[in-house]
Amino acid sequence: MQFEHNVLDNHTKRPWYCADSSAIWRRSGICERIVVGYEFALPGDQPGSTQEELALAQGRKALTAYVSHLTGMGYDFWDYTEPWKHDDCIQSVWKMSCYTYFPRCHQSGRYLRPCASTCESYVHTCKVQCCDEGVQCVFKHETDLNDGSIKVEEGYDRHHGPSPLCTGAAASLSPTIWLGALAVVLRHWVALPAL
Repeated sequence: MQFEHNVLDNHTKRPWYCADSSAIWRRSGICERIVVGYEFALPGDQPGSTQEELALAQGRKALTAYVSHLTGMGYDFWDYTEPWKHDDCIQSVWKMSCYTYFPRCHQSGRYLRPCASTCESYVHTCKVQCCDEGVQCVFKHETDLNDGSIKVEEGYDRHHGPSPLCTGAAASLSPTIWLGALAVVLRHWVALPAL
């Protein structure tokens, strides 16, 4: 199985197009209750695929992200198959998964990352505590590679939702509260299997 280094950065490199979300939101699987609330985009680099097929594929990827994250936190997915019926922590993981794979539609065709408030809500409601270098939800890391090039890795968008500049709704906590995220957790979140 091949792993992507950073799902958000990978999505940013792809073209996205505005879907007919009013017709296909029901194809988004576990994200159905979330994407019904906004116009979303689908990957534009898969010629020959219908919007329905793309929405189903994105729904499966969001489900994989949700299950992977719950498993990493020590939860059994089968106890949380209906995340909207559980506490704010489970719901924040669910929302992060859906906002990652169903970005808000942008006419330019670019990927709108999930808003910082989405990550901050997760950190707050799941009581994530920092134990090492303290990577935050919003970050930009540059790494010098052996070939002389520089690799840039970024986290969540700096804006708070709802915003036309990022994907996500309002956070349950004040935007003036800044919470750091675990480097290990954030790396786990963005390093998910390529499907």
